[in-house]
Amino acid sequence: MLMSATALDDNLNRVRFLFRLPNGTRTSYGDAVASQVSNNGDQTTWEVAVDTTVLSGKYRYRIEMRDDNNNMVEYPSNSTWFDFVVADTAAELVAAAREEIAGIIDDFDDDLGNLAAKFVRHGFHDCVGGCDGCVDMTNGDNAGLDIPIASLEPVVNLYAHPGYGFTRADIWVLAALEGASGSQPDGGADNREFAMDWIGRPTCETLNTAEECIDELCTQDRGPHRDLPSPNLDTKELLEYFETEFGFDERDTVAIMGAHTLGKLYPENSGYDGLNGWLGNTRQLENGYYEDLVGGAAATDAVEELMKGSGWEMAFVNNENFTTPNRWQWERGTNPNHFVMVNSETYVVNCMQSA
Repeated sequence: MLMSATALDDNLNRVRFLFRLPNGTRTSYGDAVASQVSNNGDQTTWEVAVDTTVLSGKYRYRIEMRDDNNNMVEYPSNSTWFDFVVADTAAELVAAAREEIAGIIDDFDDDLGNLAAKFVRHGFHDCVGGCDGCVDMTNGDNAGLDIPIASLEPVVNLYAHPGYGFTRADIWVLAALEGASGSQPDGGADNREFAMDWIGRPTCETLNTAEECIDELCTQDRGPHRDLPSPNLDTKELLEYFETEFGFDERDTVAIMGAHTLGKLYPENSGYDGLNGWLGNTRQLENGYYEDLVGGAAATDAVEELMKGSGWEMAFVNNENFTTPNRWQWERGTNPNHFVMVNSETYVVNCMQSA
């Protein structure tokens, strides 16, 4: 690959290209390799040939320039890097994007929450009605999704590739898969592979007319309106929703509810108050969610005992300081260290149906 740098300054006499390779190795190309190829009196162009045939993935580069007085100018000037991706196949591109997403999750500010959990929630909300890389941020049910959307924007800008059919919708799905996969216990015997089996999902911009999107403009945060499942669905309504929306059977529905093992409940987003999450461990995807839902001492106990989740009590959440509605939630433990469940979750165990 031929890299070039053109400067609007004919007094430059040295240019150095600094690279960070996909494997983390740093290298630079200075005077012996970077060569001046033109100087018309107003601007100077320098070039360097970089071998990108050995490693696929994300390359980063910066440029240092010195004038006749040995004054140095860096570009970019804020100690950041320019990025580009090299991939010979779609699989290499997906793998590089997934590695990027994993790095973003690891580097996320803990004070802002768990980005892996936010990616999982974001992926579910996007895929209601079809995984199209768009959500309606005017819908209160999507409050808080601005964080994962903004976190994925650099990934989309760098890795989305029309030639390979790798879209923003694919990258959003990939982030949800990596969020779930990376949240499993290290070396867990029951860990699952969350593989990206295919790509090519169209975005809402190509699937819908402008009139079908919010504000008559199809964008990543102004997608078509989608009806998300109410936290107050009874057992029958819950099963019907997931069967209609995703083709899920009862087992599938119970399994996806387990995603609530991850993350927290923020009153400003959902109206529920659960900063300790559903079971106190907000960063690990495992079976504790189901163990907390049921009663009894062992899985072999009588069904009547298993249906008696122990210690859960109803509590009122006053959201007068937020735009979310007031809520009733199930709590166990003492504030502020309580755990939370919503009605539809308790109905997974206790078969309840509206009159």
